[in-house]
Amino acid sequence: MIKTIILSIFFLSSIGYPSPFLSSKCNSIESIINGKDTIKIKYECDRFGKTIIRKKNGKFDGVSESWDLKGYKVAEERYIDDKREGIVISWDSLGDTVRFKPYHNGKPIGFHQEYYSKGKPSRFTHYDSLGRKQGLEEYWQENGARGDSAFFRDDYYVEIRQYFNDGKPRLWMKYSAPDVLDTAIAYAPDGKNVSTVSKGSGDMMLFSEDQTQIFIVRYTNGKYEWAKPLKDALPKTKEK
Repeated sequence: MIKTIILSIFFLSSIGYPSPFLSSKCNSIESIINGKDTIKIKYECDRFGKTIIRKKNGKFDGVSESWDLKGYKVAEERYIDDKREGIVISWDSLGDTVRFKPYHNGKPIGFHQEYYSKGKPSRFTHYDSLGRKQGLEEYWQENGARGDSAFFRDDYYVEIRQYFNDGKPRLWMKYSAPDVLDTAIAYAPDGKNVSTVSKGSGDMMLFSEDQTQIFIVRYTNGKYEWAKPLKDALPKTKEK
Protein backbone atom coordinates (compact mmCIF):
# COMPACT_ATOMS: atom_id res chain seq x y z
CA MET A 1 0.00 0.00 0.00
CA ILE A 2 1.43 3.33 -1.03
CA LYS A 3 1.16 6.03 1.58
CA THR A 4 0.32 9.47 0.31
CA ILE A 5 1.31 12.42 2.48
CA ILE A 6 -0.21 15.82 1.87
CA LEU A 7 2.49 18.29 2.83
CA SER A 8 0.80 21.64 2.46
CA ILE A 9 -1.81 23.80 0.85
CA PHE A 10 -0.72 27.36 0.16
CA PHE A 11 -3.53 29.90 -0.17
CA LEU A 12 -2.12 32.60 -2.39
CA SER A 13 -5.14 34.90 -2.34
CA SER A 14 -8.82 34.95 -1.52
CA ILE A 15 -11.20 36.25 -4.18
CA GLY A 16 -14.98 35.96 -4.35
CA TYR A 17 -16.40 33.79 -7.16
CA PRO A 18 -20.01 33.20 -8.19
CA SER A 19 -20.06 29.42 -7.69
CA PRO A 20 -19.05 27.14 -4.78
CA PHE A 21 -17.15 24.99 -7.30
CA LEU A 22 -14.91 27.92 -8.24
CA SER A 23 -14.40 29.24 -4.73
CA SER A 24 -13.13 25.89 -3.39
CA LYS A 25 -9.34 25.53 -3.53
CA CYS A 26 -8.84 28.73 -5.51
CA ASN A 27 -5.37 30.13 -6.16
CA SER A 28 -3.66 27.46 -4.11
CA ILE A 29 -1.08 24.72 -4.55
CA GLU A 30 -1.43 21.25 -3.09
CA SER A 31 1.81 19.31 -2.64
CA ILE A 32 1.82 15.52 -2.30
CA ILE A 33 4.67 13.06 -1.76
CA ASN A 34 4.06 9.67 -3.34
CA GLY A 35 7.12 7.50 -2.82
CA LYS A 36 10.01 9.24 -4.58
CA ASP A 37 7.68 11.53 -6.53
CA THR A 38 6.57 15.01 -5.56
CA ILE A 39 3.20 15.86 -7.07
CA LYS A 40 1.86 19.40 -7.15
CA ILE A 41 -1.68 20.36 -8.06
CA LYS A 42 -2.18 24.05 -8.78
CA TYR A 43 -5.64 25.62 -8.63
CA GLU A 44 -5.96 28.91 -10.52
CA CYS A 45 -9.08 31.10 -10.53
CA ASP A 46 -9.66 34.31 -12.45
CA ARG A 47 -12.46 36.26 -14.10
CA PHE A 48 -12.78 33.57 -16.79
CA GLY A 49 -13.09 30.54 -14.52
CA LYS A 50 -10.91 27.88 -12.94
CA THR A 51 -7.92 25.82 -14.11
CA ILE A 52 -6.27 22.82 -12.45
CA ILE A 53 -2.67 22.03 -13.45
CA ARG A 54 -0.87 18.86 -12.35
CA LYS A 55 2.90 18.39 -12.17
CA LYS A 56 5.19 15.58 -11.03
CA ASN A 57 8.77 16.32 -10.05
CA GLY A 58 8.52 19.75 -11.65
CA LYS A 59 7.18 18.46 -14.98
CA PHE A 60 3.67 18.60 -16.39
CA ASP A 61 2.10 15.21 -15.74
CA GLY A 62 -1.54 14.19 -15.74
CA VAL A 63 -4.64 16.04 -16.88
CA SER A 64 -4.85 19.84 -16.97
CA GLU A 65 -8.46 21.05 -16.98
CA SER A 66 -10.34 24.35 -17.20
CA TRP A 67 -13.92 25.36 -16.37
CA ASP A 68 -15.87 28.54 -17.02
CA LEU A 69 -17.58 30.65 -14.35
CA LYS A 70 -20.72 28.51 -14.55
CA GLY A 71 -18.77 25.36 -13.79
CA TYR A 72 -18.82 23.92 -17.33
CA LYS A 73 -15.60 22.30 -18.52
CA VAL A 74 -14.07 24.28 -21.42
CA ALA A 75 -10.66 22.64 -21.95
CA GLU A 76 -8.68 19.49 -21.21
CA GLU A 77 -5.23 18.18 -22.10
CA ARG A 78 -3.04 15.37 -20.78
CA TYR A 79 0.71 15.28 -20.18
CA ILE A 80 3.13 12.43 -19.53
CA ASP A 81 6.60 13.45 -18.31
CA ASP A 82 6.23 17.04 -19.59
CA LYS A 83 4.96 15.94 -23.03
CA ARG A 84 1.46 16.24 -24.41
CA GLU A 85 -0.24 12.89 -24.91
CA GLY A 86 -3.71 12.26 -26.32
CA ILE A 87 -6.31 14.81 -27.34
CA VAL A 88 -6.08 18.53 -26.57
CA ILE A 89 -9.73 19.55 -26.62
CA SER A 90 -11.75 22.71 -25.94
CA TRP A 91 -15.48 23.47 -25.83
CA ASP A 92 -17.40 26.73 -26.18
CA SER A 93 -20.15 27.93 -23.85
CA LEU A 94 -22.71 25.82 -25.75
CA GLY A 95 -20.70 22.64 -25.30
CA ASP A 96 -19.60 22.42 -28.93
CA THR A 97 -16.02 21.31 -29.66
CA VAL A 98 -13.92 24.25 -30.91
CA ARG A 99 -10.45 22.66 -30.65
CA PHE A 100 -9.45 19.04 -31.30
CA LYS A 101 -5.71 18.29 -31.53
CA PRO A 102 -4.17 14.81 -31.16
CA TYR A 103 -0.64 14.48 -29.72
CA HIS A 104 1.75 11.60 -29.11
CA ASN A 105 4.98 11.87 -27.14
CA GLY A 106 4.74 15.65 -27.25
CA LYS A 107 4.33 15.88 -31.02
CA PRO A 108 1.22 16.89 -32.97
CA ILE A 109 -0.19 14.03 -35.05
CA GLY A 110 -3.18 13.47 -37.31
CA PHE A 111 -5.89 15.98 -38.15
CA HIS A 112 -5.95 19.17 -36.00
CA GLN A 113 -9.15 21.19 -36.02
CA GLU A 114 -9.97 24.64 -34.64
CA TYR A 115 -13.33 26.43 -34.85
CA TYR A 116 -14.68 29.88 -34.01
CA SER A 117 -17.98 28.17 -33.16
CA LYS A 118 -19.98 25.18 -34.37
CA GLY A 119 -19.81 24.98 -38.18
CA LYS A 120 -17.37 27.94 -38.43
CA PRO A 121 -13.83 26.57 -38.94
CA SER A 122 -10.76 28.61 -38.05
CA ARG A 123 -7.88 26.30 -39.03
CA PHE A 124 -7.35 22.72 -40.24
CA THR A 125 -3.87 21.19 -40.20
CA HIS A 126 -2.59 17.68 -41.02
CA TYR A 127 0.46 16.10 -39.32
CA ASP A 128 2.23 12.80 -39.87
CA SER A 129 3.34 10.38 -37.11
CA LEU A 130 6.61 12.32 -36.71
CA GLY A 131 4.84 15.61 -35.99
CA ARG A 132 5.57 17.14 -39.40
CA LYS A 133 3.00 19.10 -41.38
CA GLN A 134 1.86 17.17 -44.44
CA GLY A 135 -0.62 18.19 -47.10
CA LEU A 136 -3.10 21.01 -46.86
CA GLU A 137 -3.33 23.56 -44.04
CA GLU A 138 -6.29 25.95 -44.28
CA TYR A 139 -7.34 29.10 -42.42
CA TRP A 140 -10.66 30.94 -42.39
CA GLN A 141 -11.53 34.41 -41.15
CA GLU A 142 -14.20 34.78 -38.48
CA ASN A 143 -16.58 36.26 -41.05
CA GLY A 144 -16.30 33.02 -43.06
CA ALA A 145 -14.06 34.44 -45.80
CA ARG A 146 -11.05 32.43 -46.92
CA GLY A 147 -7.86 32.93 -44.99
CA ASP A 148 -4.42 31.79 -46.04
CA SER A 149 -3.72 28.18 -47.01
CA ALA A 150 -0.56 26.19 -47.60
CA PHE A 151 0.49 22.77 -48.84
CA PHE A 152 3.31 21.05 -46.92
CA ARG A 153 5.69 18.19 -47.56
CA ASP A 154 7.71 17.02 -44.56
CA ASP A 155 7.09 20.31 -42.71
CA TYR A 156 8.25 22.48 -45.64
CA TYR A 157 6.15 24.69 -47.87
CA VAL A 158 5.31 23.39 -51.33
CA GLU A 159 2.71 26.05 -52.08
CA ILE A 160 1.21 29.07 -50.29
CA ARG A 161 -2.02 30.87 -51.13
CA GLN A 162 -2.80 34.15 -49.38
CA TYR A 163 -6.04 36.12 -49.52
CA PHE A 164 -7.25 39.66 -48.93
CA ASN A 165 -9.57 40.27 -45.98
CA ASP A 166 -12.53 40.00 -48.34
CA GLY A 167 -11.47 36.48 -49.36
CA LYS A 168 -10.13 37.35 -52.83
CA PRO A 169 -6.70 35.97 -53.97
CA ARG A 170 -3.71 38.09 -52.92
CA LEU A 171 -0.60 35.96 -53.48
CA TRP A 172 0.25 32.46 -54.75
CA MET A 173 3.75 31.05 -54.19
CA LYS A 174 5.31 27.74 -55.26
CA TYR A 175 8.57 26.29 -53.95
CA SER A 176 11.05 24.10 -55.85
CA ALA A 177 12.86 22.90 -52.69
CA PRO A 178 12.63 23.53 -48.94
CA ASP A 179 12.61 27.33 -48.39
CA VAL A 180 13.48 27.95 -52.07
CA LEU A 181 10.86 29.95 -54.00
CA ASP A 182 10.26 29.01 -57.63
CA THR A 183 7.34 31.20 -58.76
CA ALA A 184 5.04 33.80 -57.22
CA ILE A 185 2.01 35.64 -58.56
CA ALA A 186 0.69 38.75 -56.80
CA TYR A 187 -2.84 40.08 -57.34
CA ALA A 188 -4.48 43.49 -57.05
CA PRO A 189 -7.74 43.86 -55.09
CA ASP A 190 -9.66 43.81 -58.40
CA GLY A 191 -8.27 40.35 -59.17
CA LYS A 192 -5.73 41.38 -61.81
CA ASN A 193 -2.24 39.88 -61.85
CA VAL A 194 0.07 42.81 -61.02
CA SER A 195 3.48 41.08 -60.81
CA THR A 196 5.24 37.73 -61.09
CA VAL A 197 8.46 36.22 -59.79
CA SER A 198 9.81 33.41 -61.97
CA LYS A 199 12.72 31.00 -61.44
CA GLY A 200 13.18 32.36 -57.94
CA SER A 201 14.28 35.91 -58.79
CA GLY A 202 12.53 39.21 -59.27
CA ASP A 203 10.65 42.11 -57.67
CA MET A 204 7.00 41.74 -56.79
CA MET A 205 4.37 44.39 -56.09
CA LEU A 206 2.29 43.20 -53.14
CA PHE A 207 -0.85 44.76 -51.63
CA SER A 208 -1.42 44.48 -47.89
CA GLU A 209 -4.24 42.23 -46.70
CA ASP A 210 -6.47 45.22 -45.90
CA GLN A 211 -5.63 46.73 -49.34
CA THR A 212 -4.39 49.99 -47.81
CA GLN A 213 -0.66 49.66 -48.60
CA ILE A 214 1.58 48.52 -51.46
CA PHE A 215 5.02 46.96 -51.01
CA ILE A 216 7.83 45.89 -53.29
CA VAL A 217 9.23 42.47 -52.31
CA ARG A 218 12.49 41.13 -53.73
CA TYR A 219 13.57 37.49 -54.14
CA THR A 220 16.97 36.38 -55.45
CA ASN A 221 17.78 32.76 -56.32
CA GLY A 222 14.72 31.61 -54.46
CA LYS A 223 15.52 33.48 -51.24
CA TYR A 224 13.73 36.45 -49.72
CA GLU A 225 15.85 39.62 -49.84
CA TRP A 226 13.76 42.52 -48.60
CA ALA A 227 10.35 44.23 -48.59
CA LYS A 228 9.80 47.99 -48.71
CA PRO A 229 6.81 50.31 -49.02
CA LEU A 230 6.35 51.23 -52.68
CA LYS A 231 7.32 54.87 -52.15
CA ASP A 232 10.64 53.84 -50.54
CA ALA A 233 11.44 51.23 -53.18
CA LEU A 234 11.13 53.54 -56.17
CA PRO A 235 14.32 55.25 -57.45
CA LYS A 236 14.60 58.73 -55.99
CA THR A 237 14.96 61.65 -58.40
CA LYS A 238 17.37 64.47 -57.76
CA GLU A 239 15.83 67.80 -56.95
CA LYS A 240 16.68 70.56 -59.38
